[in-house]
Amino acid sequence: MNDKQRQFDNLFKGTDLDKIEQIEGLSTQEDQFINYQNYKDEMISPEAENLLKDDRMKLWRQPEFKDRCRQYIKMTYNKDKQNISNVFASRVYKKMYQENIKNNESIKKPEKILYHPDVTKQDYYYITQEDKKGKRNVIKSQLILFAGFTVFYVKKQNFRKAIKNNFSISLPVLAVTPLLSMWAAFNTFDYITYSRIERAGLIDKYLKNDKY
Repeated sequence: MNDKQRQFDNLFKGTDLDKIEQIEGLSTQEDQFINYQNYKDEMISPEAENLLKDDRMKLWRQPEFKDRCRQYIKMTYNKDKQNISNVFASRVYKKMYQENIKNNESIKKPEKILYHPDVTKQDYYYITQEDKKGKRNVIKSQLILFAGFTVFYVKKQNFRKAIKNNFSISLPVLAVTPLLSMWAAFNTFDYITYSRIERAGLIDKYLKNDKY
């Protein structure tokens, strides 16, 4: 399962999508100006022009999300719905975000932004890159710790003897210490990642006055 599929699975948890046809019938600004996509050089209304400049991720257009929509509708309503329009998908996505993500305390704020219907491509990729950077730093810190411990173990004969002959020393050194160091590294870099995203203004931008 890739990251997008896992992300969409979280959206669908516990959602009750009643009145599917009614959701599909709702009109949106996106639907109203969709035909302007192919006529960017013509004189158009300000609303349509703003739509053309829309830089949102629009995750509801992803094939993975539409596949999950089909599966959900089939399982819940026993209906086959092969054609999932962008308008329908956007309404479903926003409803799911409101029900399962917006006020879910178990989901961290940076991750909530990745789910946000209005998240831009630039902000989405910034957060994902910061998250990857933090995870890489956790791995690097553990490798450095392991290398340092190995050098110390090889060079210090008394330490080797103590580890081999004393269980009360070997257990915390070989088991507890690595786990604690990994926990500390993960939380440290998680905090650093959060701080960078907060300083970039993304927490306030998407979550402070969330309209959804």
